[in-house]
Amino acid sequence: MVIRQRKAAKGRGSGVRPGKDTISYLSYRAIFAPATEPGFLLASFPDLPEAVVEAAGEAEIRARARLALTETLRGRLAARQPFFPSAPPEEGELIPVDPALIAKLALVTAFMRSGMTPSELARRMGASEHDAHRVLDPLDPTPLTLIGIALAALGQAIED
Repeated sequence: MVIRQRKAAKGRGSGVRPGKDTISYLSYRAIFAPATEPGFLLASFPDLPEAVVEAAGEAEIRARARLALTETLRGRLAARQPFFPSAPPEEGELIPVDPALIAKLALVTAFMRSGMTPSELARRMGASEHDAHRVLDPLDPTPLTLIGIALAALGQAIED
């Protein structure tokens, strides 16, 4: 999935420079290490110090690491904290971010930069103000199609 700036129609400005803020893939490095309790593993993310989980077994720790990553990013987005990773460290395993969450992160970021109100976004989406607030809520599991409509209203597009 790639989220790109849509080109403005001839003679009309989009208000955002073309090619800016393209998101194609987002992942974070996770460090897996033995926990203090025998048989348990610990997962942490250098770029997200609040995301630390412990679990028994390889499969369980990876599943919990993905969940911790998702919840931490949603929390950061809700708190308007930075969420893009810095230069990844050499050690650790890349954990990809769910494509629907990448789209939500891109949407909320584009909305905050636009200076638009939720009412204006709703009008451009052809939706209710309630729907606009819902699509902007980092904790709402918004369908990707609705995120796509909101991104289009902001001059962005989701591409395969």
